Amino acid sequence: MRWVPRSLLGRLVLIQIVHGALIVFAFAWLAEYTHTRFHYKATQTQAREWASHVLSRHPELRNVETERADGSNTAAVLAQIERDVPGATFYLVDENGGIVAASADPARIRESALDMASISTWFEGTRAFPLMVADPLQPDQQRVFSAAIVKTEPTLYLLMILHGPDVR
Repeated sequence: MRWVPRSLLGRLVLIQIVHGALIVFAFAWLAEYTHTRFHYKATQTQAREWASHVLSRHPELRNVETERADGSNTAAVLAQIERDVPGATFYLVDENGGIVAASADPARIRESALDMASISTWFEGTRAFPLMVADPLQPDQQRVFSAAIVKTEPTLYLLMILHGPDVR
């Protein structure tokens, strides 16, 4: 092997260079990972009560029906809320994770149900943020969220999935 130095000093220098490169790559990966986790945690902590706040500003969601008596659709109400609150998509979710209504165009929704594990943890009070849920628009993407109980009989949740500009 011609590229390996023959002297002991040369070999030690090469080992130090390789060792330093490994440390730099490990540090870069760790910094990116912890920064991302910190960002998700900070975002979700800040957004903790957003879904409850939206629900308090739109009490008509507590009287959920698929088609309302005045002809307006619950999805249309959610779409109006999404226009008022950019950067989030809103879903009404039943106790089994089924999506009852959504602010997004139904043709864009690729998952009709959500895993309720994170949503259940949200309401247990032991919030080890960040809690993530699969985005029904992009099921391979995990996103932070805020949630509120709309009503208890039958149980319905308002789920506010926070996202960036890549979802639009």
